[in-house]
Amino acid sequence: VLRNIFDPVNETGKWKKPKHININIEPNGSSRHLKVGPPLLTPLSEDASLETTPAWSVRQSSLLLPESAVAAVRSNIWPGAFAFAIG
Repeated sequence: VLRNIFDPVNETGKWKKPKHININIEPNGSSRHLKVGPPLLTPLSEDASLETTPAWSVRQSSLLLPESAVAAVRSNIWPGAFAFAIG
């Protein structure tokens, strides 16, 4: 049986109080333990490249019928990462 680990109801079906998370805020308002990464959505042009290889390769599915072609963008850094667009 799969169950959601974020569900506040435990196995008995009764409400379980969520655990308190302490972030340790400094007196000046900053946090010493909280790390913030890059934004979730960033332009492909800002991705790092591998030496002389660009981070992304762009291809068109059909050169004979460009009006009905699909654009495919493939990551050269993360194998299996693709994006497709029509229109």
